[in-house]
Amino acid sequence: MNRQRGFVDVVGLVIGGVVIAVIAGTAYGAWHTVNTWCNAACKTAQTERDTARTAVTKLTDEKLAAVAESNRVRLAWAADSVEAQARAIQAEGERNARFTPIHAAAKSLPTADARIRIPASAVELLDRAVDAGNVTIAGPASETTDQARAPPADPAQPVDVEGVTVWGAQVAQQYAACADQVAGWQDFYRRLQEKQSAQLH
Repeated sequence: MNRQRGFVDVVGLVIGGVVIAVIAGTAYGAWHTVNTWCNAACKTAQTERDTARTAVTKLTDEKLAAVAESNRVRLAWAADSVEAQARAIQAEGERNARFTPIHAAAKSLPTADARIRIPASAVELLDRAVDAGNVTIAGPASETTDQARAPPADPAQPVDVEGVTVWGAQVAQQYAACADQVAGWQDFYRRLQEKQSAQLH
C-alpha cells in the first residue's frame, strides 16, 4: 500500500513536472517570439529612420551647395557687370577724345565752304536714308505711323555744308558708340562663358 502511494506520488510529481515544463516552455516560446518580433520591428524602424536621416542630410547638403553656387554666380555676375560698366565708361571717354577735335573742326570750317547751301533734294535724300536705316526701330508708343514729318528747313536758315558736316560727325560718333556697345556685350558674355567653362573643368 505504501509502495503504491509512493509510486502515485512519484507519478504525480513527474506529471506535475512535465506540466510545469510544458507551461514554462510555452511561456518561453511566447516570450521569445514576442521579443524577437519586437527586436526585428525595432531594427527595421531604426534602419528606416537612419535611411531617412541620411536622405534628409543629403538633400540639405545639396540645397546648401545649390544656394552657395547661386550666390557665387550672382556675385560673379555682379562683379563682371561692374567691370563691363567700367570698360564701357573707358570706351566712352576714349571715343569722346577721338571725336572732340572732329566736332570742333566741323564747326570751324572756312566761311566760304561752310556757307555753301545744300540743295533741298539732297537734304530730302538724306532724310530718306535716315528713315530707311531706322525702319526696324520701334518709335515711341504715342507716335503714329501717319505722324506729320517735320517741316523742311526754313529758307532763311538753309542747310549748308557746315550743318551737314556737323551732323555727319555726330552720326559717326553715334555709330561708334553702337559698335562699342555691341563689342562690350560680346566681351561680357564671352568672359562669362569662359568663367563658367573654367568652373565645369
